[in-house]
Amino acid sequence: MAATTPAGPGRRQRSMADSNLSAMPPALREQKMSCTSQKLPVARNKYLIYTIITSVIVSFIAQFTIKSTNIKNITYITIITINVVGVIIFPFIEEIVFRKYLYSLCNLIFSKKNSISIIFVVWVLIHYFDGITKMLLVVPFGIIVSAARYNDENIKYCVFLHMVYNIISINTSLLT
Repeated sequence: MAATTPAGPGRRQRSMADSNLSAMPPALREQKMSCTSQKLPVARNKYLIYTIITSVIVSFIAQFTIKSTNIKNITYITIITINVVGVIIFPFIEEIVFRKYLYSLCNLIFSKKNSISIIFVVWVLIHYFDGITKMLLVVPFGIIVSAARYNDENIKYCVFLHMVYNIISINTSLLT
């Protein structure tokens, strides 16, 4: 059991292991500190802000460029179904397929940077089935989520960003 130093008012109790952080190499110290941190890294917050801004801008542009289907008698069940499928299921499946499995396969052959680029291009081209305009509108978000994947090996954050993007863009189009 590690020895501890008493905690004074407003101070947390420190173990001897914490005081040995200064003796660690900088890379290990940074890794240990990031693992114990309870806050999201600044880069993750940056991607979240970019995702929200991008989805709002894209939704605004889409209102003027894409002919919407005037759904006048939309029910709550329809709204719930669209949100479950479009906000939870599709982002989860797309991110797992593209940014986990296909990325892993590409990474066996190409560098990390090239793998991310290939997956980005394929992901954008898959959205061509929604039309050229929608395909072009997903490019900014594709860049954001690709950058998040490049900087963070954890796929969970990409899924989260995709869900945030979809919830804003889908519900904006449903409400107008």
